[in-house]
Amino acid sequence: VDLLESTPRQIELFEAMGFALPRFWHVPLMLDAQQRRLSKRDGADSLQDLRYLERSPASVVGELAASLGLVSPGSELSLGELLGEVTLDALRQLRGAEAQF
Repeated sequence: VDLLESTPRQIELFEAMGFALPRFWHVPLMLDAQQRRLSKRDGADSLQDLRYLERSPASVVGELAASLGLVSPGSELSLGELLGEVTLDALRQLRGAEAQF
């Protein structure tokens, strides 16, 4: 919803540049344990912070996917592996959901 106002401008830009329009998909907000929105502006860890803490990419992907209920907690998988496991129906069920990270 927060980007709804900018969508017409994005569509106009794609058309002006001669690009095919992408399919837009809403991604649920990520919340911390206190139900606050995760954002760099509010001091949440960035991917660079997680790298500094020696978190593997597979563990981050797994934790994000688990927070949405797409895989079991503790899973470690690559983006390619995640794409192979997630169905469009599972993604449709996320509409309006909020994920806790």
